[in-house]
Amino acid sequence: MEKIIKNRFFIFCFFISVLMLSISYLSQYLWKLQPCKLCIFQRLLLFAIAAISIFSFALKKKLFAIRLLQFLFLGSFILASYHTAIIYGYISD
Repeated sequence: MEKIIKNRFFIFCFFISVLMLSISYLSQYLWKLQPCKLCIFQRLLLFAIAAISIFSFALKKKLFAIRLLQFLFLGSFILASYHTAIIYGYISD
């Protein structure tokens, strides 16, 4: 049962990161919004999350992968918050 829950967590992380990447690429290529430096860094974090989610199925010790994904999601959240604060003028770049 515990293995099934962990595998669902990896699937969830993969689909969330792919969804977020899809939205960012749609906005870039469909609506012609060019990404800034911070957008590119966020995409790199999301690619890392997707890759780790896929490769974590092969790992025997899944707790390390779970902690790494949590850390990457936290980093992505902090970067997105910083990015939003710059956009709305709360922080100067």
